[in-house]
Amino acid sequence: MNIGSIKLSETLNSNILANYELLSNTGLLQYIEVLNHTIVDQNELLNEAVEIFNKKTVVELVNYITSKFLNKFVPETLTFIIQDEVNPDTVNIMKFMNLQPVKSSLEIDNFSIYKDFFLLSPTSITFEAFEVMMDSEKDTALFESLNPELLVPIMGLDGVYGFIIFGKKLACQPFESDEIVFIDEIMKFVSISLQNIIHYKRAITDLKTRLYNHDYFMQSLSRELARLKRHGTEFGVLIMDIDHFKNVNDTYGHVAGDKIIKLVADTIRQAIRTDDIAARFGGEEFVVLLTACEYEFVMEVAERIRTKIEKYKIIYNNERVKLSISVGGIHITRNTIDIPENILKKIDKALYFCKEHGRNCSKLYSENLENPQGGVSE
Repeated sequence: MNIGSIKLSETLNSNILANYELLSNTGLLQYIEVLNHTIVDQNELLNEAVEIFNKKTVVELVNYITSKFLNKFVPETLTFIIQDEVNPDTVNIMKFMNLQPVKSSLEIDNFSIYKDFFLLSPTSITFEAFEVMMDSEKDTALFESLNPELLVPIMGLDGVYGFIIFGKKLACQPFESDEIVFIDEIMKFVSISLQNIIHYKRAITDLKTRLYNHDYFMQSLSRELARLKRHGTEFGVLIMDIDHFKNVNDTYGHVAGDKIIKLVADTIRQAIRTDDIAARFGGEEFVVLLTACEYEFVMEVAERIRTKIEKYKIIYNNERVKLSISVGGIHITRNTIDIPENILKKIDKALYFCKEHGRNCSKLYSENLENPQGGVSE
């Protein structure tokens, strides 16, 4: 390095030092440092928001935000009281202790009391203040076993979706102000995510049976057909109809009819795999999409559901209610692929075959429906 370069370097360093001192003396340096930290914090917060919004179920959301809270502090217990995705009058309770999910013995019969409270006080609140404001020992005593320190509401467009109870921190240290700020910031995103999850779940669910609804089933069928085209993954479709259901309604009333519909829905739900899709198609008709399966499995599931239902001994008003279903189905391969509307027509033909042959039987669609490939009960 020559002498000219050394002098230039010294001049630059001198100017930088002078500018640094100027910024420091005027307070601008501290402002820039705060601004840099703010930008970093905002980027981190934005990343958190993206992660939270990507959660598709309440369980996924709860597990994720629990991990985020536990990175900042460790409460003795962490309890989520969240409105049911389908029935807004009931709640689901998820409790964590020592960083692990545990079964909660907490029971809340009247969620509306707490909804009303947080509508009037929609911010984080200490349990001590909560006790004073509730002015009802009965409604606060429920939570004392959780050793509560802080309650945080989960708000949305429809009001209060639930709240979180933070137990006292380990070593009984109080929550710091920056920790409460962190909770409040995260909860803004949690509220939006939970609201979206609940609204979407209600949009695709049949409220009476808690199975999926007609529209969601048709979307799922289209997706499964696309998967078959891409990967060759075969699948099955079943359609079920409660035999003589009109007679049940006419004889025993619609209350009994609703109970029958719910019983059949529960039986279907228990008989299928996690990845399968069961839906109420309308009235007393149900459909099932059996993903990634062989021909024999389609008939196996059809018969499993049918035989289970025919064995029920249902007594209503001291009378035996005879219950059975007819099941039509189809197995879809690359050789039999078709559009959704035609698939439904084919399983309807199989179902009609069952009704023409005494009902309480199952039949898979074939080109020649005169040669049944199903089981018929005696």
